[in-house]
Amino acid sequence: SRLESFRKNAKISIYTPGSLKGRPVSILSCLKPLDAQEDLWSAASSVANSLLPLAGMSGEKLQNEARLLTELFVHAWKNRIDILPEDLPRMFLDPPFDAIGGVDVELLVPKKRRQEIAITLSTVFNSPNFKRWINGTPSDFDHFLEEANASIFYLAHLDSNERMMFISLLLRTLHSWMLRKGGSDKLKLLLVFDEVYGYLPPYPRDPPSKAPLLSLIKQGRSFGISVFLSTQNPFDIDYRALGNARLWVIGRLQTANDRKRALEGIVEAGISIGERKELNREISSLKPREFIVYNARNGVMRKMHTRQSFSSLRGPLSLDQIAEISGFQQIKGRISDDQSLLDIPPSLPEGVESCYLPAVYDSAILKGFNVLGDISLYYEPFLLLEAKARLEKPANGEIKFLRLMPASSMQMDLVFSEEIEPEIRSEQLKDCPLGEKPSLGFKFRPINRALRTRAGIKRVLDGLRNNAAEINVRVYRCEETGECSLPGEDLISFKERQQMKLMERQKKEIEELDRKLMKISITLSKEVEELRELERSLEELKTSIFVDNLIKLMKGRVRQTFRGVRGSYKKIKEIERRISLKKQRIARIELEKANLEGLIRRARAPPTILELTLRPKEVHVSSVMLVWVPIAEARALVGNRMMLVKANCFNGAVSTF
Repeated sequence: SRLESFRKNAKISIYTPGSLKGRPVSILSCLKPLDAQEDLWSAASSVANSLLPLAGMSGEKLQNEARLLTELFVHAWKNRIDILPEDLPRMFLDPPFDAIGGVDVELLVPKKRRQEIAITLSTVFNSPNFKRWINGTPSDFDHFLEEANASIFYLAHLDSNERMMFISLLLRTLHSWMLRKGGSDKLKLLLVFDEVYGYLPPYPRDPPSKAPLLSLIKQGRSFGISVFLSTQNPFDIDYRALGNARLWVIGRLQTANDRKRALEGIVEAGISIGERKELNREISSLKPREFIVYNARNGVMRKMHTRQSFSSLRGPLSLDQIAEISGFQQIKGRISDDQSLLDIPPSLPEGVESCYLPAVYDSAILKGFNVLGDISLYYEPFLLLEAKARLEKPANGEIKFLRLMPASSMQMDLVFSEEIEPEIRSEQLKDCPLGEKPSLGFKFRPINRALRTRAGIKRVLDGLRNNAAEINVRVYRCEETGECSLPGEDLISFKERQQMKLMERQKKEIEELDRKLMKISITLSKEVEELRELERSLEELKTSIFVDNLIKLMKGRVRQTFRGVRGSYKKIKEIERRISLKKQRIARIELEKANLEGLIRRARAPPTILELTLRPKEVHVSSVMLVWVPIAEARALVGNRMMLVKANCFNGAVSTF
């Protein structure tokens, strides 16, 4: 028989989405950017409305929340960004845009409400049950068709919200695959939906499965895709789906409303009034195992009977039975994600701002380490505190200083420092560009519970004040000016500044001394020249007297010679007296010149600097900011030892512990 032939030749795959007992299906591919030809907003709305019920959230009251989640998918897909489930809570809390359709995001969904939903989504996406949805066969119809002739998706083990999510995402994926493959007049795929009740309801109900299923029904025949729906309640089927049906198989309908609904759908397909009356009579007279088959293409209607069969009505197969039938080995293993990490940043007390260091992750950042297992990407919290304080006398100046304090749940003590591992300095954070939004792919290390309250922050501020009061501040003081160095000013800079100040202040005095020195130097030069002239005159006079007296003696004029000597002696004494006075004057001028030169040297001498150690007082904390530092962490084999390797994704520094 044909059934036996199908059983022998066909390859059937049974998938168990949401369960590891069998062949699970990963929904991650359903969240990837779509093709350009697909209706982006409609697809995003379908995905968003599929995920919200999974978190136990549905209803008209969530229209704004669903709109925001939809816009997040639209924004990501337009920018060709792959979204992971763990990214959604954070994006929902801090959207990458400020307004939706001209309405401010804060007005559409207030931050407090966004935080509540983000926490709910984070709880769901990090639960062990949800991890089963991201492991398994990718949701890819090329793969489904390549692996088997028939793919059966077993959903009996799922609750209503999980079934709605999976069916909606699967139908949306099929619709995207259909558009990507293009039109065809040959049958490529037959979608059989057993019991469509609740997934294609009439207006005004609009579950996330309705839009993609309607699109497949209305457009599928042009792309070679046929949809076969079965239900025991045709009254609950949207009239647009009934109107597009081309083949009807109608069994015994118990209620008049169901018969009326089926007839309305067939009328939409083009049946005449007379045929409608005949069909109504036929449907009303159907017996058990009898069916009316109506083909809307050619208007042919006939009755058929099913063969005798026996059913124990045992219900659906269990997951263990399906795993046994399909011969698929259960997936075993552990989830490698660090359950201590958060998907969204924790809340902070009012007045504490939060910012993020830019994260640039590259797998080469851990190059050289024998990494074992997965690499964990997360933000490590640190408090960046800025304080002001006055210095005790003689400085009387105000100093500012920055301190970093670890703020994770693993840190119990108050530790203030200027540098943290791996290689982040407080001064570096002050100057670098800090972002308001985190990078995708990074989780968050929880904050110390004590820091989530105002009392905890007050304890930190008190601790910083006590810490600052015990700091020894090095200050330099200039003896000549009486000034002290500025906070953080080094010795060389302070000395140069004081040198300039001294030179500026003594500029006029030095200029006056230079003028006096020049005048004295000129006077001294003249006096020295006059002294030399007197000394030459004295020598010439002595020589002249000696020669003259010698001539007189040779001529025998002794008496004249003695008279001449007495007169010459008086002249010599006069010149010697003048020379002596001149030398005394020159000595006084040289002394005065030496004094002036000493004054000038002292005026131009480097300042005398003293080093003082002072304590701050009146410490005031001016700002408190939570800085998230991006970290890549992994276990690695270093030599023969297993070590924890932490790499700073901001500047690439690496530390081992």
